[in-house]
Amino acid sequence: MSSYITCKLEIKSLDMLKKVLDIMGLSYQEGNLIAKGYGKATKNVEILIPQHELRKVKAGTYGDMGFMYNKETETYDVVVDDYDRRLVDTFIQLYAVETIKNFATSNRKEYQVVSGMEKINSHKEIILDVYV
Repeated sequence: MSSYITCKLEIKSLDMLKKVLDIMGLSYQEGNLIAKGYGKATKNVEILIPQHELRKVKAGTYGDMGFMYNKETETYDVVVDDYDRRLVDTFIQLYAVETIKNFATSNRKEYQVVSGMEKINSHKEIILDVYV
């Protein structure tokens, strides 16, 4: 019998984070960097995706995107302008799918990814279902 579960996704794997950025076709820089936002807003980040790269995926409205390691939670926090929140949703979906696929292949299980579009809050979202 099947049941639904709710999961909160945490970005813990730097390798998987980079893999998803590669899948999205986004070039990034690593190091002690500064993400620049609207006006004079800045934020320290360890992974930086410049605004011009974000425009490849129709984002980067007001600034750069980045990731900063959070020592308390041992996860990577996303740093992005509020107007580019949909980009974060896409990233999180791809991160989840790639993590599940990695788990499945590591445990010699087969998987199937089914995707589609759904209209949510007056804009289209990609919906991915992964069956392991």
